[in-house]
Amino acid sequence: MLISSDQYSFILPKEAALKAGMLSDMLGEDSRGVVLEKVAEYLLFKQKYEDATNKETVPDFQERIPPEIALELLVAADYLQNRDRHIKLKGDMLGNNASNIPQLPNPPILPAAPISTGLSKSQILSKWRDEQGRRIFTRENTSDVIKGLNNTPSIDILRDTVNILQGIDGAYFRFEGAANQSEFKLIPTDQRSKRVPKPTLELVIRLAELGWLYKQVAAFVRDCSTSTSLGLITQALSRHVQNRLYDFYRLIALLEAQLAHTPETMDEQNDSMDSLTLGRIAVWTEEWRLKMRMMSTLVQGAADVHGGALVSLIHGYTENGDPFIRGFVSELLEEVSQPFFNTLHTWITSGELYDPFKEFFVTINNDLGMDLNSFGWMIGAPNTTEHKANIDAGQLWAKKYSVRDEMRPRFVGQAFAKKIFSIGKSLNFIRHSCLDEEFFATNQISDIANKVLTYSDIPSLEQSIDIAFSIASQRLLENMFSKYKLMDHLQALKRYLMLGSGDFVDILMESIGPSLARPANTLYRHNLTATLEAAIRGSNAQYDDPEILRRLDARMLEYTHGEIGWDVFTLEYRVDQPLDVILTPEVMSKYRRIFNYLWRLKRVESDLVKGWRRCVMGKRSYLKVPSLDNDWHQARIAMSEMIHFVKELEAYCHLEVIECSWEIIEQFASKREGDLDALISAHREYLERIVNKIMLVGGRSSRRDEELLHKMKQLLSVILSFRRAVEDLYTFTLHMSSSLDHTPLERPDIYRHKRLSTASSIPRAPFEVAGGGSSSSVSNSRTSTPGAASVADDEEEGIAGIRYRVQTSADEFHELASYVVNALQSHPDLDVRFLAVRLGFNQFYRKPTNLKLRVLAYLDSSRMTFIKYEINFNEEELKGKTLVLPTISMANVPQLATELLLNNHSNELVGRFNNEGFIQVAGASTDGLVTPLELHRLKEYNDIYVVDQRSPILKSYKYTFVEELKKWADGLNLSVIILSSADSASRNDNDIVSSQLKQISSKDSRYADKISEFESLDLDTLNGTGLLKSYYGSLQNAAGLCLFTTEGDNRPDAHLLVKALSNVLGFKPIELKDPLHWEGLFGRLYDDKLFG
Repeated sequence: MLISSDQYSFILPKEAALKAGMLSDMLGEDSRGVVLEKVAEYLLFKQKYEDATNKETVPDFQERIPPEIALELLVAADYLQNRDRHIKLKGDMLGNNASNIPQLPNPPILPAAPISTGLSKSQILSKWRDEQGRRIFTRENTSDVIKGLNNTPSIDILRDTVNILQGIDGAYFRFEGAANQSEFKLIPTDQRSKRVPKPTLELVIRLAELGWLYKQVAAFVRDCSTSTSLGLITQALSRHVQNRLYDFYRLIALLEAQLAHTPETMDEQNDSMDSLTLGRIAVWTEEWRLKMRMMSTLVQGAADVHGGALVSLIHGYTENGDPFIRGFVSELLEEVSQPFFNTLHTWITSGELYDPFKEFFVTINNDLGMDLNSFGWMIGAPNTTEHKANIDAGQLWAKKYSVRDEMRPRFVGQAFAKKIFSIGKSLNFIRHSCLDEEFFATNQISDIANKVLTYSDIPSLEQSIDIAFSIASQRLLENMFSKYKLMDHLQALKRYLMLGSGDFVDILMESIGPSLARPANTLYRHNLTATLEAAIRGSNAQYDDPEILRRLDARMLEYTHGEIGWDVFTLEYRVDQPLDVILTPEVMSKYRRIFNYLWRLKRVESDLVKGWRRCVMGKRSYLKVPSLDNDWHQARIAMSEMIHFVKELEAYCHLEVIECSWEIIEQFASKREGDLDALISAHREYLERIVNKIMLVGGRSSRRDEELLHKMKQLLSVILSFRRAVEDLYTFTLHMSSSLDHTPLERPDIYRHKRLSTASSIPRAPFEVAGGGSSSSVSNSRTSTPGAASVADDEEEGIAGIRYRVQTSADEFHELASYVVNALQSHPDLDVRFLAVRLGFNQFYRKPTNLKLRVLAYLDSSRMTFIKYEINFNEEELKGKTLVLPTISMANVPQLATELLLNNHSNELVGRFNNEGFIQVAGASTDGLVTPLELHRLKEYNDIYVVDQRSPILKSYKYTFVEELKKWADGLNLSVIILSSADSASRNDNDIVSSQLKQISSKDSRYADKISEFESLDLDTLNGTGLLKSYYGSLQNAAGLCLFTTEGDNRPDAHLLVKALSNVLGFKPIELKDPLHWEGLFGRLYDDKLFG
């Protein structure tokens, strides 16, 4: 047979021609020529190589076809020749379904190598030895090696390979190392194994990987079958892997059957469909090699994790881009995750947790309850009910179940897991705490209970979870609000423990007050309870639900020696299951804390009311003692200050805190969105808001909050001390009034004389009590008896001590009130800051400042200098910079513009100008002292300085100021941009039809080009521009912007002027915000929507 190509042509022997003809019939028209050319190259190489064994050299074409390419051609030719038989055999193994067998790809077409000069035989063999990495072909034993290759029967290699696939050591090769090692070694058993050709050896090693993987997987299944502590999910994985191994065993059986039909020695003559080759084994086991790799990876991961973590680990491989791996893992996960979904189904349909191996992401605290896995649950332990009775519902809800995030599968998100957790908890709480068996008897979640949850139906699972969450949550909230009347109990707490029921609180305060004034160790609880019941019967509280009143009780806190009843008395409200899931002991302690604070405040307010009543109703008594008029006047002033403070504080607590916070509970009760956790959170927010605002907690510094609360309690104690002093003053006044009724008229003069003579020995109060008569009246008075003088001395000492106590308490209260009000003014809570406004609405408690001293120091230091810089500023920094200079002109638009500019750019004060020629103005600001003319630097643009002018220049000082400004600016080489405004009435015809913003610029100004974008300004015709002409004419590097405007709301004009200035200076465009005080100056801006 003749085969020709572009490079060569030759005649094949008969046997080669026969094979070439068979190959030609198998190929199509398109690929026939190319493949035949490669086959021809191989056959020619083989023929010439056999001839070369007896010759000294080989032909030139030997270099053209390297040995490795020749071997590939050999495999390709064999593959094409037996292609149909491969397909048929594989179809028989897969069930004779030929339609499902994919077409095998054609072998790769190798490029032809360039023709080169021939090499010697020794050179070819040396190159072969170097490339193959073994010493087979040598000059001495070439013929022996060629013969030795045939001494290793292929059937033995095949038997070894089939054994290796099962992890069994063979006659030629064996495994080294344990199956659990990360790498495997296949080592030869004798010298014959070392003579196996490299392609065959590589193929054997590749197939040996499958056997090594099989050993690992089989070991895992074997260990699982003997273990008794494996979780259900691990058992499911073992079962699935074992089923997969059964399929692998079928493949091994087919290979062994095929091996039985393979002759002992194989050659091209007896190769048939029934024969088994390494290539066919590799093809048939390729898919199993991938499966075994995946199973090996999973069983190795199962050694470190279990339960939901194992499901999560397997699920991670479904995110692989390989469709084979993704499909294999998804199929495996469908079966392995079934125990997880069974536990999930029980949890969301009955609220019970069956998880004997702790594999679910929800776990139970066995100290608080029994689960379905416990022995006590199965046998109905008798102490279950008793154990449960000792645990409040709050603990059962919050701590009975918990989430273990490490057991949460990755396909269950955080929000999704939270819903699942809430469903089970809600159902469990409904069953065991609310005792609502009717809900389960009616089977309201039957649709979900009858549904099978699987991994492949995640979207349906999410829908089922949403439905179950809604049903369980709404049922639980319905139980709390309807069956157990939660709102009634919260309102009772608000009325009684937060003193919202005014008549009840007043009656209780009046009836129990005398008892609480006694030492705490003399009080008895039954007496307090009787007084409480009397207060209930005497007020509108008697019409409340008896179930509510039954829970209200009076008791005493633990007390120490020296405490009185006021210090230890408290009201308590008892709750039981399931209400204690919301009203936990911790929550009730906060209610008691609120009651104690409001009760103390109410006590102070009640004492002040009684004292004021004494002041007003006791006029008949102290009017008879004119010498005490001033004492009572000062006492009434101090008492009115205290009453104002306490009344405002009470109004703040009840109206702005408690009533406004109650809206949180009402909104939740009307909407009922969420689960029981949402209700607990809403109530906690309601209570925390009350505690923080009443206790004046700011959240910034606990130490500062504690100090403020301590000052407030100290202030209330001072009020009580003041009340006791006023009470003593009232008693002394009654005594004096009674004495005057039985004493001659001259007695008051004697009293006045003695008071004046002894007052110097008594500490003086800040206010003086008016004296009695003059020295002449004293000399004219009748001399008293020695007994009467002694009584007068005692009375004078008594009133002096009372007067000192009254005034000291009043001063101490004022000092504490000033501290509290000033501290509240900087409180982070807006409501608390507004309380400070109400307490000191007329700046009565304003903190004194040394502003006057600072103003005087400034005036003295700034005299005789044009500008005085700040300590940390050097004038050299001003050289060559830009100065924005406003003028006092029409509608003060330049001043508004500089305020707007400084308000929107971070800046710092760098100096103050001499104020002698200005209308004096000084004041305080957040940054310190405010003066007429200041210099600021913009921090974002360090080369821009802005003059802030707050008052006009005196007429007599204008030219002097301009000259000094010129020397200062020119000396520093400042580029000045003047801001001015002009009266719109002075515009000419050209100005009217053009823009209202104009410019002037000198040639020397660095902004001449930029500012020329605006129309030029005619200075001769303008009115109301202030010192614009003087500035422009005097300064060297000057430019100016002038805006035509009129008086009125000039905020838009200021914005327009600042935007133009920013454009000239190259500022970044920003949204300008008005200074806060502009709203007080111009009012609020109207809403554009009002005009459509």
